[in-house]
Amino acid sequence: MTMENGNRRNREEMLAEMVAEFRHLRNIIREVGEALIIRKESEVEALVEMLETLSVAELRAVSPEWLRRIKQLKVKPAKGRMKDLKQIVHIMEEFQEKAEELREPPRQRRKVTKNPPPARHARKLDRLAGEPLP
Repeated sequence: MTMENGNRRNREEMLAEMVAEFRHLRNIIREVGEALIIRKESEVEALVEMLETLSVAELRAVSPEWLRRIKQLKVKPAKGRMKDLKQIVHIMEEFQEKAEELREPPRQRRKVTKNPPPARHARKLDRLAGEPLP
């Protein structure tokens, strides 16, 4: 076997390995993309379900902003750009945060506790009670 045949075989083996790995990478990209699509679609559905539980007042509070944000999205789906995906992911995260806030029960007022008396009054009270202050 000449050196040329050895180099050719190495080249063909390397090329075959590289082609196989790149095809595997393409499959990984497809799998990751499909999983992302499924997850984002389910997040949208969860938001829709949450919207259906809101009162009229709550809907009035969020709908103008959310509708404006969705309508202002400037995406070109046919191009498959990462920046478009980032915009969508960002807006979804904001909507999910707001949805979490809306799901929280209204905060109950804490009972107002009186502050302890100032030290000079405490000393007077201790003297009356016969116990010294620490």
